[in-house]
Amino acid sequence: MIQNRRRALLIGICILLFAGLWVFFWLRISDSMKQAQSDAVFAGFTYDGAYYTRMDADTLRLYTETPAGEALCGDSLGTVTLSGGIRRELFACRDVPRDQYAPAVVLQDGARYLAYELTGFTALDNAPSVRQVLDAYGITAADAVASVTVTEADGTAIDTITDADALSAFYDKLSALGDDIGEQGEMQAYYDAYVQKYPVSQGVTLENGALQFADDDSKQRAMTLWSDGMCLVSINLKNGLRLRELVYAPVPGFFAVYGIYRLTSPFFA
Repeated sequence: MIQNRRRALLIGICILLFAGLWVFFWLRISDSMKQAQSDAVFAGFTYDGAYYTRMDADTLRLYTETPAGEALCGDSLGTVTLSGGIRRELFACRDVPRDQYAPAVVLQDGARYLAYELTGFTALDNAPSVRQVLDAYGITAADAVASVTVTEADGTAIDTITDADALSAFYDKLSALGDDIGEQGEMQAYYDAYVQKYPVSQGVTLENGALQFADDDSKQRAMTLWSDGMCLVSINLKNGLRLRELVYAPVPGFFAVYGIYRLTSPFFA
């Protein structure tokens, strides 16, 4: 009888432990799902024809040394509607220069303040020319550009351009890029660069707008070639706006801004 009671007690304890663990893990999963949903809602929004994307602390420091919080709030911009119909109060970032658009804004969500940067315009959604991009950002002449920073893909600094003559030369090359060549044009640019370097090789082919590699060696050879001299370019404007981490690829010969644009001449030595 005692053994039966002990057995029943042990079984009961095991059931309770199992139930407790199940509740614990379910709550963990539920919390994670709620957090993921919240992160998605607050990842970004559209306001006044511009796209805003949430910034981390490092990105915010590109605009101001003031951390995200109530002290960062400048002029009220009214309310903004997030996904799901959620409405929150929006402020311009204090001490961040702004002209027609606010380069950086702060969204108040209860007791927390979230910082966002302007990362695009709804008017530029359909393969704009580079001229349309420049006009949208207010880059009508070289003197609209405050500086240009060039980095490796991992963020390692290469150069910062502030000299007026150098900025003018950069603007002239940027404004001459023309129309978006699209994904097929990009693939063609990669392929043309490869066969120019390896005209005898059959390791890479272009079929129906897609690159095909004969083996891992040819793929590695192609990637090494195409990435030679590739870097990220950020254009910092006097109106406070920024075009960050644009891709400059001198070997395939294109510059990625909103679309892919063929180079008319090299931008950098």
